[in-house]
Amino acid sequence: MIYEISPAAIFVVCCAAACLPAGEFTALCAAALIHESAHAVCAVALGYKIKGIRLTPSGVSMIFPDARSYRHAVMIAVCGPLANLATCFVSDGRLFTYSALLATVNLMPLFSLDGQTVLSGISHLLLPLSAADALCHAVGAVFTAAAWIISVYILFFSGANMAMLIFVSWLFAETMLKGG
Repeated sequence: MIYEISPAAIFVVCCAAACLPAGEFTALCAAALIHESAHAVCAVALGYKIKGIRLTPSGVSMIFPDARSYRHAVMIAVCGPLANLATCFVSDGRLFTYSALLATVNLMPLFSLDGQTVLSGISHLLLPLSAADALCHAVGAVFTAAAWIISVYILFFSGANMAMLIFVSWLFAETMLKGG
């Protein structure tokens, strides 16, 4: 099995561990573990072999062969947020908060998140290939720009921390580096 860890991800995890109270950091890690485990269980149930795990500043991802169909890609992508939503029904407090947060953020059609995979899979099932690609790129760009503007607003006008701005900036940079 391959394990890939970005140096920037180590920095993000260390900052989160240092900045969040222990109970909050533990709840965030538990919600992320539930989320990623659901992706893995779904992929294995569909017959995929997990080849590795990748840790980046935008999260953890499983490395497995490309989905054999758009339907499989959507099913695998949606399982993580659904597991987080299910966790919300059986938990409270910090785990509820971080599970709800992960589900909400991951369902947005931002580049490299589950929502973009779901949008891509559904649009490729319904539209011609070039139209689906154009739609996904446009929606992803609009949502990424909107998220960045909102994060700047939150930072400068509400006095909140920089976490969202850094996260959205990373997603944007990751997209540009991949040529998206």
